Amino acid sequence: MWDADFSCVTRELEVKAVYRAIPIGASGLTLKESASHLSLSDEYLHGVRDNVTAGEIIQSFENSDAIVIVNQTGKRLASSEIAGTGCWIQLTDDSSVLDAVQIIVRGDTNGDGIITTADYMRVRKLFRREIELA
Repeated sequence: MWDADFSCVTRELEVKAVYRAIPIGASGLTLKESASHLSLSDEYLHGVRDNVTAGEIIQSFENSDAIVIVNQTGKRLASSEIAGTGCWIQLTDDSSVLDAVQIIVRGDTNGDGIITTADYMRVRKLFRREIELA
Protein backbone atom coordinates (compact mmCIF):
# COMPACT_ATOMS: atom_id res chain seq x y z
CA MET A 1 0.00 0.00 0.00
CA TRP A 2 1.29 3.43 -0.81
CA ASP A 3 -0.04 6.95 -0.56
CA ALA A 4 1.12 10.11 -2.25
CA ASP A 5 0.36 13.82 -2.20
CA PHE A 6 1.62 16.31 -4.73
CA SER A 7 1.08 19.93 -5.68
CA CYS A 8 1.76 21.85 -8.86
CA VAL A 9 1.50 25.65 -8.98
CA THR A 10 1.78 27.84 -12.05
CA ARG A 11 0.75 31.45 -12.62
CA GLU A 12 -2.60 30.38 -14.07
CA LEU A 13 -3.41 27.22 -12.17
CA GLU A 14 -2.90 25.48 -8.86
CA VAL A 15 -3.42 21.71 -8.75
CA LYS A 16 -3.31 19.57 -5.63
CA ALA A 17 -4.01 15.84 -5.72
CA VAL A 18 -4.02 13.04 -3.21
CA TYR A 19 -4.22 9.48 -4.45
CA ARG A 20 -4.02 5.99 -3.05
CA ALA A 21 -3.28 2.77 -4.89
CA ILE A 22 -5.33 -0.24 -3.80
CA PRO A 23 -3.49 -3.48 -4.48
CA ILE A 24 -5.72 -5.89 -6.38
CA GLY A 25 -5.23 -9.59 -5.79
CA ALA A 26 -2.46 -9.16 -3.24
CA SER A 27 -1.76 -11.93 -0.76
CA GLY A 28 -3.71 -10.58 2.22
CA LEU A 29 -6.99 -12.39 1.56
CA THR A 30 -6.77 -16.07 2.48
CA LEU A 31 -9.54 -18.64 2.06
CA LYS A 32 -10.24 -21.19 4.79
CA GLU A 33 -9.61 -24.83 3.86
CA SER A 34 -13.33 -25.49 4.31
CA ALA A 35 -14.05 -23.08 1.42
CA SER A 36 -12.67 -25.48 -1.20
CA HIS A 37 -15.50 -24.61 -3.61
CA LEU A 38 -14.06 -21.07 -3.88
CA SER A 39 -10.88 -19.97 -5.62
CA LEU A 40 -8.91 -16.74 -5.71
CA SER A 41 -7.25 -15.94 -9.01
CA ASP A 42 -5.66 -12.62 -9.90
CA GLU A 43 -8.28 -10.09 -8.84
CA TYR A 44 -11.36 -12.33 -8.72
CA LEU A 45 -13.14 -14.72 -6.36
CA HIS A 46 -14.63 -17.59 -8.37
CA GLY A 47 -17.05 -20.32 -7.32
CA VAL A 48 -19.54 -18.14 -5.46
CA ARG A 49 -23.02 -19.62 -5.82
CA ASP A 50 -26.07 -17.47 -6.38
CA ASN A 51 -28.24 -16.32 -3.48
CA VAL A 52 -25.29 -16.19 -1.03
CA THR A 53 -25.09 -13.46 1.61
CA ALA A 54 -22.14 -11.20 2.28
CA GLY A 55 -21.81 -12.77 5.73
CA GLU A 56 -21.53 -16.27 4.28
CA ILE A 57 -18.79 -15.15 1.89
CA ILE A 58 -16.89 -13.29 4.61
CA GLN A 59 -16.90 -16.40 6.83
CA SER A 60 -15.04 -18.27 4.05
CA PHE A 61 -11.90 -16.22 4.77
CA GLU A 62 -9.27 -16.69 7.47
CA ASN A 63 -9.19 -13.01 8.42
CA SER A 64 -12.96 -12.50 8.36
CA ASP A 65 -12.94 -9.91 11.17
CA ALA A 66 -11.13 -7.44 8.88
CA ILE A 67 -13.19 -8.07 5.72
CA VAL A 68 -16.07 -6.07 4.29
CA ILE A 69 -18.03 -6.45 1.07
CA VAL A 70 -19.09 -3.41 -0.92
CA ASN A 71 -21.38 -3.27 -3.93
CA GLN A 72 -20.61 -1.80 -7.34
CA THR A 73 -21.24 1.74 -6.07
CA GLY A 74 -19.06 1.33 -2.96
CA LYS A 75 -21.90 0.86 -0.43
CA ARG A 76 -21.00 -1.59 2.33
CA LEU A 77 -23.29 -4.63 2.37
CA ALA A 78 -24.86 -5.85 5.57
CA SER A 79 -24.04 -9.47 6.38
CA SER A 80 -27.62 -10.48 5.48
CA GLU A 81 -27.54 -8.86 2.01
CA ILE A 82 -26.91 -10.97 -1.08
CA ALA A 83 -23.56 -10.35 -2.78
CA GLY A 84 -23.47 -10.58 -6.56
CA THR A 85 -21.14 -10.28 -9.50
CA GLY A 86 -19.21 -7.03 -9.35
CA CYS A 87 -19.20 -6.67 -5.56
CA TRP A 88 -15.79 -6.21 -3.95
CA ILE A 89 -14.36 -8.13 -1.01
CA GLN A 90 -12.02 -5.79 0.84
CA LEU A 91 -9.46 -6.58 3.52
CA THR A 92 -9.21 -3.43 5.62
CA ASP A 93 -7.45 -1.98 8.59
CA ASP A 94 -8.90 0.99 10.46
CA SER A 95 -8.69 3.38 7.51
CA SER A 96 -7.25 1.65 4.43
CA VAL A 97 -8.06 -1.11 1.97
CA LEU A 98 -5.14 -3.55 2.10
CA ASP A 99 -6.39 -6.05 -0.49
CA ALA A 100 -9.44 -6.41 -2.72
CA VAL A 101 -10.95 -8.98 -5.06
CA GLN A 102 -14.11 -8.86 -7.13
CA ILE A 103 -16.86 -11.47 -6.79
CA ILE A 104 -17.90 -13.49 -9.82
CA VAL A 105 -21.20 -15.39 -9.66
CA ARG A 106 -21.38 -17.45 -12.84
CA GLY A 107 -24.69 -16.69 -14.58
CA ASP A 108 -25.38 -13.48 -12.64
CA THR A 109 -25.22 -10.88 -15.40
CA ASN A 110 -26.96 -8.01 -13.63
CA GLY A 111 -25.02 -8.15 -10.34
CA ASP A 112 -27.91 -8.87 -7.98
CA GLY A 113 -26.47 -12.23 -6.90
CA ILE A 114 -29.54 -14.22 -7.96
CA ILE A 115 -29.64 -16.12 -11.25
CA THR A 116 -33.02 -15.53 -12.90
CA THR A 117 -34.60 -15.43 -16.33
CA ALA A 118 -33.52 -11.77 -16.53
CA ASP A 119 -29.90 -12.97 -16.58
CA TYR A 120 -30.72 -15.54 -19.25
CA MET A 121 -32.50 -12.93 -21.37
CA ARG A 122 -29.52 -10.60 -21.17
CA VAL A 123 -27.15 -13.33 -22.34
CA ARG A 124 -29.58 -14.26 -25.11
CA LYS A 125 -29.74 -10.65 -26.29
CA LEU A 126 -25.93 -10.44 -26.23
CA PHE A 127 -25.66 -13.52 -28.46
CA ARG A 128 -28.28 -12.13 -30.83
CA ARG A 129 -26.37 -8.82 -30.87
CA GLU A 130 -29.46 -6.97 -29.69
CA ILE A 131 -27.41 -5.31 -26.91
CA GLU A 132 -23.71 -4.67 -26.29
CA LEU A 133 -21.64 -5.13 -23.18
CA ALA A 134 -21.27 -1.90 -21.26
